[in-house]
Amino acid sequence: MSSDESEDEYGHVVFELGSWSTRAGMAGEDAPSVIRPTYIPESVDNLERTELDYTKRFSPDKFEHLLNLCYSELPVKDPAGHGVIVIEPLSVSNASRELALQILMDTFQVPSYYAAASPQMSLYASGRGSGTVIQCGHAATETMSIYEGYLVPGSLMSYPDNSGRKVTSLVKEWLRKYITTETAYGYDVCVNAKEENVSLLQDEFHDFSLPDGKLVNVSPQMKSDLSSCIFGGDHGVAKMAYHAVMAADIDMRRDLFCNVILSGGASLVKGFRETFLKEIRKESNVRHTENLKINAVAAPERKYNSWIGGSIVGSLTCFQGAHISKELYEEVGPSIVHRYCFNYGNVKMGDFV
Repeated sequence: MSSDESEDEYGHVVFELGSWSTRAGMAGEDAPSVIRPTYIPESVDNLERTELDYTKRFSPDKFEHLLNLCYSELPVKDPAGHGVIVIEPLSVSNASRELALQILMDTFQVPSYYAAASPQMSLYASGRGSGTVIQCGHAATETMSIYEGYLVPGSLMSYPDNSGRKVTSLVKEWLRKYITTETAYGYDVCVNAKEENVSLLQDEFHDFSLPDGKLVNVSPQMKSDLSSCIFGGDHGVAKMAYHAVMAADIDMRRDLFCNVILSGGASLVKGFRETFLKEIRKESNVRHTENLKINAVAAPERKYNSWIGGSIVGSLTCFQGAHISKELYEEVGPSIVHRYCFNYGNVKMGDFV
């Protein structure tokens, strides 16, 4: 059976390599069926995690172990019968890209491989061909502008100081006053509080309960600290989005401003969209572009936007010829991923103001 026949019959497996969690499932599904933490716990009681760092050359053994865990929960009898789509963060290193391809081809014997950028897949999940994506991930906030299917040069940015990890750390500090010697709140509790309970809206006041029943008061100071972390400073999320749009030619900007896509787990903080619009309009007024209409889309399923976009792409018949085949990999080697898939060599890591 040829690789193309195998993929037509059995379908692609879609992996999203996040720094907090790894999502996996079959192309064409509405949501990932497997969500596993992308970390190695130091100990049962340790709140911190040792993550697979895709910005460097990660451990092959740990990555292979993670893939085995994912495949064990998928409706896949043999990985060799399914091509894969791997969704990567913009900050992924060249060494990590090559290693991921090498392990999936050599160890799991997949017949085909394709690597895609996380913000790019988030745009496709929204059903748009043009837009600016703000990918608010655990390790970094990333931006990408695409116009009519083409990348806007200079719009790629990745910055860690307004990431989900930073926001979760703030929440963890707030919760310390509620911890006694008999109780300890794990990192997952802090993440859930960030995504489901804390609000950026100053006129919205409420308390929420921790698993042991303690009530936490969401004070104005908590809201202010959270807003400063996400939107403050020279590399705030709204400023990143503004510069990602302004990197485009002037005749493209109107469409990009009208189609800003908010994506990733950190964008689930209540009031994120409202605060984002307020901040980017403020930035627009300062830069004298206040006449442009600005709209931000925050879909309910935005935590998994990237994976959903990969699922859509993997189910398209026109995608079948876009992947790296087993034959091409064996002929060229792991470096083929840089020539055949999107190249992240021009990602700005902060200094864009």
